[in-house]
Amino acid sequence: MEATVKKTGGPRQIISDQGGEVQAGVAQCCAAPPAPCAIDDSKHKTAAILKHELERDPAWPEFTQLCPQPQQQVQQTAVAFLRPPHQRAKARWMNLEPLRRWGSKTLAFLDSPPQERVPSGEGTVLDEKLGWLPRFRAQLRLWEDLLQLIAVTEHFVRTPGLQPDAALPLRRRAPLALPPRTQQVRAQLLEFVAQEAAQAHPTERPVGSSEVIASVFGKGNRLEDTQAKSGFTGLLLTISAMVARTTRAVVHQALETVPTKRVLEWGQQTLGDSLHAQRKKACGTQSKTEQKSDQEQEAA
Repeated sequence: MEATVKKTGGPRQIISDQGGEVQAGVAQCCAAPPAPCAIDDSKHKTAAILKHELERDPAWPEFTQLCPQPQQQVQQTAVAFLRPPHQRAKARWMNLEPLRRWGSKTLAFLDSPPQERVPSGEGTVLDEKLGWLPRFRAQLRLWEDLLQLIAVTEHFVRTPGLQPDAALPLRRRAPLALPPRTQQVRAQLLEFVAQEAAQAHPTERPVGSSEVIASVFGKGNRLEDTQAKSGFTGLLLTISAMVARTTRAVVHQALETVPTKRVLEWGQQTLGDSLHAQRKKACGTQSKTEQKSDQEQEAA
């Protein structure tokens, strides 16, 4: 890290999930000049808040225990299309959105089932296998409000970034007419955004979500396709183009200013040969020798 800082300068921002394995390194980096700001990844923070909220919700474990039961019970019936989705064994809080969506849609179906979708005799099956679902009607609405609030926060942080006083516009976007428990979550999210945005200078807009960085590298890997498995190539320059504001005039000027030859020279000097190119050079001589030997044997 020290060698990289000497070459490129210290980072202005570090974004992480605040995990125990990175906290010491982040603290060490922030203690040295130019003292970058340490931003907690918003996606990780909202996940932690959601997980904590579900852990203190007595309806959540009951709901997740009841949902798997109809999967086998209605599988071979005419209402098999109402089966609940399978649940994740790990990070079980991530089951909330698919289960909430299934519960809400199934409740709407149970409230007014179309006659053509419920053959004669299957109404009893619905009552026996899914009769417990209406008990969670209010809870499903609460979970929907909670997920919507988190989605609004994540989208806000992901899109404009953590500009100073970011909590003010977010406060206007976050729903107000919420139950008390969801209002508490709203307050936590606003406080989190305010704390992280306070680290930004007046003219800055730090990245608040690692999804942005992951998306950029993902696009770069798609452009490099299989070459990405063998190290960086000259296509690394496309990452700069992805995050730059470009117009037709800017692209035209760039193509006239920087010829392909200079780009290839930069790649060779900065990145060197990729693993694929090194392998080709190393094995190319041997292949030519083997080919020449085969030709000599045929001639003999």
